[in-house]
Amino acid sequence: MIDLLRSIGLYGWRQKESTILYALLADYPIMFYGSHGQGKTVSAEVIARSYLGKDIVFQPHDYSRMSKEELVGVLDPKGLQRGELRWIPTPTSVWGADAMLFDEFTFGNIMMGSMVHELLTHKTVMGQKTKVQLAMAACNPPDAYQANYINLATCSRFILVQVPSYQDIEIDDSRKVLREEDAQFKTPPPVIKKLVTAANARDVTTADHTFAEKVVSAARSVLGRFVPIRYSTRQEKMLYRLCLALRKLDHVDYSVNLISDTLSLIVSTVPELSPLVALSHPLQAEAVLGQIKQALLDAFKGANLLSLVEQERITDQHGWAYEVFENAMNADAQELKKSLSILSRRKDVSPDIFNILFCQLMKLYAPEISMPMDIENLKVSVKNFKHVIYHIANTN
Repeated sequence: MIDLLRSIGLYGWRQKESTILYALLADYPIMFYGSHGQGKTVSAEVIARSYLGKDIVFQPHDYSRMSKEELVGVLDPKGLQRGELRWIPTPTSVWGADAMLFDEFTFGNIMMGSMVHELLTHKTVMGQKTKVQLAMAACNPPDAYQANYINLATCSRFILVQVPSYQDIEIDDSRKVLREEDAQFKTPPPVIKKLVTAANARDVTTADHTFAEKVVSAARSVLGRFVPIRYSTRQEKMLYRLCLALRKLDHVDYSVNLISDTLSLIVSTVPELSPLVALSHPLQAEAVLGQIKQALLDAFKGANLLSLVEQERITDQHGWAYEVFENAMNADAQELKKSLSILSRRKDVSPDIFNILFCQLMKLYAPEISMPMDIENLKVSVKNFKHVIYHIANTN
């Protein structure tokens, strides 16, 4: 992740960024949930404007109080006389909207449920196409706000994103939030649009499908062990498409963290791991997350360290670097030394990945050696760094 959301004024959202981007690319509705006053509505709007354009029509609705007239307008009697189902638009109706947000979702609305669900899933209303390109929802957790639990079938249609809480936002970020003017959110830079457009231009490959199959298989092997979790084929398909979106973004140089991002994607498709649905049996979320993470680590363990560093052609540098580091965790000193020597002679690895990977391997190989630069913010040139590492790796 690269903290893209920070550039559009969303401070403290870094851990949520990748899931949101993958959901946008895969074209699934997002459900933002969390405490009151944490910016769910304004965040949804700024994301929509950065994704679709600053001049779009964004319509937030209070789902708990929304009427049919508010959503679709007034039924046209002249159209009925001709046997046509037509609506006279109102300023708030869906027919002029590019993006919509249904807020207060956990307070429910029995009368409007079918229309809203159709819009969220298909972007149509009573079978009629709309110009809506992005539909989202937001809510507070039921227990803390005396609200209603969301039906499991409904909740499973969303990509679930828990917004940062007040305690999650660091003091420096909090100051930036306080200084921001709401007006600035109306014209965010189109950074999300540029990234998603570039990713959409990339074709899906066989390797991408293989990756998605591994993730789905890892999720299936774990989720079936827990009685309260009722995963469905629809959710598995959602996870599969999200994984393909991850691969697309990875190949347009978005910084993907293989294990943590795929873990977040799995969690986003399991409503039982959120506070939004009622469970018939208690569920230890930490136990589920731990087992999923281990299954992912096993799935992407890959070849041994030396085979990886000698790999003739690298098609996915982020994934390759992660596999190198994961295998290095269990390697002995001699394997680490040989690997460092081989890597120091490679010319096909990008400077950023090369530098960070070498720092990580050096910490494993020679923990007593103090690296002269911050691992997160390397400024040294590749040529100089390779020279230093080459000599360290080849000394006795």
